[in-house]
Amino acid sequence: MMLKFTSSLLLFYTILQVAVAQEKDLNFYYSEGIAAYKKNDFSTFLENFEQAYKIRHDHPTIMYNLAAAYALNHQENKSLALLNELITFRADSSILSDPDFEILHQTQDFTDLTNKIAHQNTLINLTKEVTTVQGKYHPEGIAYDAKKNTFYISSIRKGLILKVDRNGEVSTFYNANKNTWSVSGLAIDKKRNRLWACTVATPNFENYKKEDEGKSAILCFNLANGDLLKRYDIQDENQHWFGDLTINKLGKVYITDSSFPAIYQTEFEADSLQLLAQYPELKSLQGIALSSNEKSLYFVDYVKGILKVDIAKPELTYLVKHHMHPYHLKGIDGLYFYKNTLVAIQNGVKPIRVCQFQINKAGTEIVNTQLLVNADPKFNEPTLGTISKSKFYFIANSPWGLYNKDFALPEDDKIPETMIVETLLNKK
Repeated sequence: MMLKFTSSLLLFYTILQVAVAQEKDLNFYYSEGIAAYKKNDFSTFLENFEQAYKIRHDHPTIMYNLAAAYALNHQENKSLALLNELITFRADSSILSDPDFEILHQTQDFTDLTNKIAHQNTLINLTKEVTTVQGKYHPEGIAYDAKKNTFYISSIRKGLILKVDRNGEVSTFYNANKNTWSVSGLAIDKKRNRLWACTVATPNFENYKKEDEGKSAILCFNLANGDLLKRYDIQDENQHWFGDLTINKLGKVYITDSSFPAIYQTEFEADSLQLLAQYPELKSLQGIALSSNEKSLYFVDYVKGILKVDIAKPELTYLVKHHMHPYHLKGIDGLYFYKNTLVAIQNGVKPIRVCQFQINKAGTEIVNTQLLVNADPKFNEPTLGTISKSKFYFIANSPWGLYNKDFALPEDDKIPETMIVETLLNKK
């Protein structure tokens, strides 16, 4: 049944903060289209989803249902063209058994589509497990201290920061109190022996309070003893969600704000966060990384892909291009720069994948892709990572999908161990 994507529409609005007027229009066309489908009024079904597609042309729910509407109205070529776009970031094999697409089954193009879906779901896993974290911590971000051979893991559920050694021994680096909500992105300033962290008020935090909604802060710790050295808040009327951060050689910190959306900057000597640039045309900023010369920032919009801006002149000029299709860069969470490549964790696509993208000398186009992980069911939602020398460490299977409608997790024995894995990066 082609309505299987309907639940993702609500999640889409929650994450991406669509403008209110646009959301009403999209909800209207979506609801009218589904009502028509249930009455077998396929022409009206098509009319409404064509309007919805004009508003959100790259959302999987809209694309899938419009492709079905085309098929049901005997517009096979349009249906196949849209399905081919959709599977660049949602190669769902259930498409093949959906009766709404039965009219397509005898065409060569549908056979080609079937083969593409199978190819995109080829199992690849070039990682090995390093250690695990048990229980309801819900790890999200990770940093690695090579000298001490210790991982620092942020907790969404508990709002604390853990220390995890190679044997899986877990201890508390920083305990949850009034200074933290959920903790997400982490980064170590090795030269100054500091750990920086993002904290955000999310309902997944076990001590969440509704009055904290939209609040977020940046924390700076003494890496040696876990003392909180500084806290940076924003006091304004906007909603904020600091998700990830990166640090340059001088100790300056750059932070993505998913909700505003914007990039902020600060440094230890400063007393506040400074707005580097706001991007109202974007939807949900995620990972962020510095170029090798530290003059440019790469950062991710969950919908649009990877962007690059000059720090000295940070207005948006272009998206990083992919040599195959721009939709190959959707759904990226963590992003990291390594020897003229970008390492990306894509948990908003199907199948989930972790990629190393080779970029051109200008840093504006992806010219080759190596899959490090692809379609492995154990990697149900990888989140963030960190690079040490030529190794990439990341959280492989966070429990985001296990929360119930009340934002509670199941019993500990129902939560799989969260894996920390490593893979060797390509140096070319």
